[in-house]
Amino acid sequence: MSRAELEAWLRLLNLEFSPGKLRALLQCFGTVEGIWSAQPSAWRKVPGMREVDVLALEHALREPVDIPPSLTDGSVQLLLESDPRYPAPLRELPDMPVALFVWGELQERDRFALSIVGTRNPSSYGRMVAERFARDLSEAGLTIVSGGAIGIDSAAHRAALEAGGRTIAIIGSGLGRPYPPENRRLFERIATQGAVISQYPYAAGPDAWRFPVRNQLIAGWGLGTLVLVIVLLDQLVWRPLVAWSEKFKLEMIEQETHASSWFYDVLRSSRFSERVSALWERIGERIDEWTLRVWPFRPEHVSAHPQREDVAWRLFFLTVLLLVGYGTLRALHLLAQVQLSQWFAILHGVFMTALRVFVALAIAFGWTVPLGVYIGMNARLAAWLQPLVQIAASIPATALFPVFVLMLLNLPGGLNMAAILLMLTGTQWYLLFNVIAGTMSIPQELRFTVTLLGLNRWQRWRVLILPALFPYLITGAITASGGAWNASIVAEYVEFGGKTLRVNGLG
Repeated sequence: MSRAELEAWLRLLNLEFSPGKLRALLQCFGTVEGIWSAQPSAWRKVPGMREVDVLALEHALREPVDIPPSLTDGSVQLLLESDPRYPAPLRELPDMPVALFVWGELQERDRFALSIVGTRNPSSYGRMVAERFARDLSEAGLTIVSGGAIGIDSAAHRAALEAGGRTIAIIGSGLGRPYPPENRRLFERIATQGAVISQYPYAAGPDAWRFPVRNQLIAGWGLGTLVLVIVLLDQLVWRPLVAWSEKFKLEMIEQETHASSWFYDVLRSSRFSERVSALWERIGERIDEWTLRVWPFRPEHVSAHPQREDVAWRLFFLTVLLLVGYGTLRALHLLAQVQLSQWFAILHGVFMTALRVFVALAIAFGWTVPLGVYIGMNARLAAWLQPLVQIAASIPATALFPVFVLMLLNLPGGLNMAAILLMLTGTQWYLLFNVIAGTMSIPQELRFTVTLLGLNRWQRWRVLILPALFPYLITGAITASGGAWNASIVAEYVEFGGKTLRVNGLG
């Protein structure tokens, strides 16, 4: 890129137009230099351009542009969307940035990445889990993508670096003012084993509105790999296991279709599988021989002092009972210090959270039961629809919560609706998979029987489907409601756009 072209791009990007508006300008004038050589009258004809945008272009044309030294010496690069080095996962986003500032180097392997983000004030356990995930995934060859913030983000970056892996920080400010400033040394390390990326002008500050927009890039970069992992697990692990488990089924009437797996067929017909089976059989025989030598069979030994053993067990249970009693007394002492007004506030919070959980479960039951039954009753449909459902279920609900807040925040009761949606997206899959499993477990002979009896659709639901599903619905509801209560911690108290948002509830 020539110096004149770089200057023209910096002048254009400093305006912070939306990607759609920038593409409209480039489409009309062909090149970035063509934009600046055009007349204001031509700018006004570009679709979506307002008069304030034309004034901004005129003002930018009169202002000088300083090219940062890091862009001239090559330590920072400006990657355009037409550049083959532009990150492939971001090309799938509906409104991907036209250009990115990259400090460091991107590699082809970075398309296989997972995003790890979290709170800026994590517990020691949360930090440990983030570090363990980042280290294990890095050692497996995946690139770790995060936001460069203090807390979980920094822990994930450092763990990836210490594991010798690659990591990418997508920050919410310009590279000329990397935020947070206390992570400057960390960003320098990341640039040597990955890259620090920004979609904002080089000198842009860490304004609050930038971070939710930045989060779209973090989620978009890591989501593709997450979906790929789910698909591979489905094809290489779960489907072969389901196909293998078919031989353990015992039914009076053979099913019309059977679970199949191409990978299971390959393994079963391969010489490698035969050799592994023979080897495992020999290993099992050796283990049996060794255990018999170490622990030879002896007649059951009768204790010569049964009363002593009985006293020992009684002392053990008495100790446990005393510890439980002490803990109960301590808990009651703490609860007794809570004032009556605080109890009313707690009960009100319990009621509001329980109401949101109930609404989320009602919505989930409303669509998961009919769809789950339909999938479970149609084996051919389940063969191609279940993987799609598993992919959808693999998307973390917390990753979607900022999107819900952004869409609903300005509506009446918007945060309440966002909280219910978060609970719904985090719990509905428990119900759906239980309904599918319950439907598929209905014996084939019972399905034929209700058909021979000529029962109508409502009678089939009342006599066969609902009774068969009842245990699965209860299991799914218990699991889903637990997930919904946990989600209230995130859903009812959130920091968004530099503001603290809350609704009444336990969360």
